[in-house]
Amino acid sequence: MSASPSTTAPVAEASVRRIAWAAFVGNALEWYDFFLYGTAAAAVFQQVFFASDDMAQATVLSLLTFAAGFLSRPLGAIVFSHVGDRYGRRTALLITLILMGVCTGGIGLLPGYAAIGITAPILLLLFRVGQGLSASGEWTGATLLAIEYAPPHRRSFYASIVQLGSPAGTIASSGAFMLVMMLPRDEFLSWGWRLPFLAAFVLVAIGIWIRLRIEETPEFRELVAEAEVESYPALQIFREVPGRVLLGAGVYLIGMAGYFFLTTFMIAWVSSKGQDPAPVIGSSIVGALLQLVVTPVYGRLADRFGSARVMIVGGFATLAYAPVLFTLVNTGVPALILVALALAPVFVATLYAPAGALLSDLFPARLQYSGLALSTNLTSVVAGFVPTIGFALWNASNGSYWPLVGFFMLLTALTVLSVWIASRSRNLRTGAETAGIAVRGEPVE
Repeated sequence: MSASPSTTAPVAEASVRRIAWAAFVGNALEWYDFFLYGTAAAAVFQQVFFASDDMAQATVLSLLTFAAGFLSRPLGAIVFSHVGDRYGRRTALLITLILMGVCTGGIGLLPGYAAIGITAPILLLLFRVGQGLSASGEWTGATLLAIEYAPPHRRSFYASIVQLGSPAGTIASSGAFMLVMMLPRDEFLSWGWRLPFLAAFVLVAIGIWIRLRIEETPEFRELVAEAEVESYPALQIFREVPGRVLLGAGVYLIGMAGYFFLTTFMIAWVSSKGQDPAPVIGSSIVGALLQLVVTPVYGRLADRFGSARVMIVGGFATLAYAPVLFTLVNTGVPALILVALALAPVFVATLYAPAGALLSDLFPARLQYSGLALSTNLTSVVAGFVPTIGFALWNASNGSYWPLVGFFMLLTALTVLSVWIASRSRNLRTGAETAGIAVRGEPVE
C-alpha cells in the first residue's frame, strides 16, 4: 500500500509560499525558452532556416519543426517520470532546466540556411527536440513540488501559482521578441532575433541557483523511507491505471493546445494574410498579464468548490467565446485583434489554472510524476500540431475562419467531457470517492 499524503508532517505556510514561488520562477524560465521558439517559428525561422520561394510552404515547414518539440515530449515523459518518481522531483527539475537552456541558447548560435545549407534546419530540429524532452518533465516536477508541500485545503491555489509560469514566460518571450523587432528588418533577420535565445544561457544559470536551494518534497522523502518507490514507474502506471493517463490527457487538452492556438497559430495566420503580426504578439502580452491576475483567483475558487466544477463552468464560457474570438481576429483591425486575443486567456485559464490539482487526484502518490508527465505530454502531441492543422484548415476553406472556430470548440468540448468523467472517478491520491470535487465551504481533504 502506498504512503498516504496525509501522514507527512505539515510545513509552515511561509515555507510553502517560498517553495511555490521558487517553482513558479523556474517554470517561467523554462516556458520563456519553449514559447520563444513558437514566436520565432511563426515570424522568423521560415526566412532564416528554410530555402523556399513559397512563403506559405516555408511557414508550414517552420511550424512542423515547432511541432517536433511536442512529438518528442512523450519520450521525455517516460524518461523524466522515471527520474521524478524514482530519484526525486528536485533532481528531475535540475536536469530539465539545464537541457532547456543549452538547446535554446544553441538555437541563438545556429547559422542560417544561407551559411550551412540543409544542415541548418536539421540542427534546428535537433535543438527543438531537446526543448521538447526538457519541457516534458518541467511542468510536472514544478507542480508536484508545490502540491506536495501545500496543506490539503490549498493544493489548487499553490498549484495555480506554478501555472503562472506560462503567462510569465509568454510576457518575457513576447516582450523580448517585440524589442528586437524594433530593429531595422535586415538587422533583425540577421542577428537581432538571436538575442532573446542567447539570453537563455544567463537565465538557466539563475534557474539552477534557485533550484539548488530547494529541498526534496516531504511526500517523496516519505515514499523513499517506506520503500514505496517504484523501480519502473512509467511501466507500472500503464499496468495499474492506463485509462487514467488518457483521461488526464483529455483534461489538459485545451489548457495546452489553446495557448498555441492563440499565439503561434494566430501569428502565422495574420502574417500569411500580409498583416503586421505585432498586434497579435502585443495581445499575447496583455492577455498574459490578465492571466497572471485571474489564475490565482481560479485556484482559490477550485479549493472552495472543486477544480472539476471550476473547469466545467469555465469550459462552457470558453465555448461561448470561441465564435466571438475568431470573428474579431478575422476583421484584421489591430484594436479588435488586441481585445479579442487579450481576453481569450482569461477564459482558457479556467481550464488551465486548476488542472494540476485535478490531475494529481487521478493517480496514486507513488506514481504522481509518471501520471502527470505522461498525461500532459500525450496532450502535447495534439497541441504541437494545432498551428499546422489550423493553418491547413484555413487554406483548405478558401479563407473561411469558421472551420477554425469549430476546431477550437472541439478541443474545448473534449476537455470539458474529460473533466466531467474525471469528476465521477475515484481520487486515487487520497482514496476519496470523487476527484476534483469539494463541498462548498469545506476544504479539500
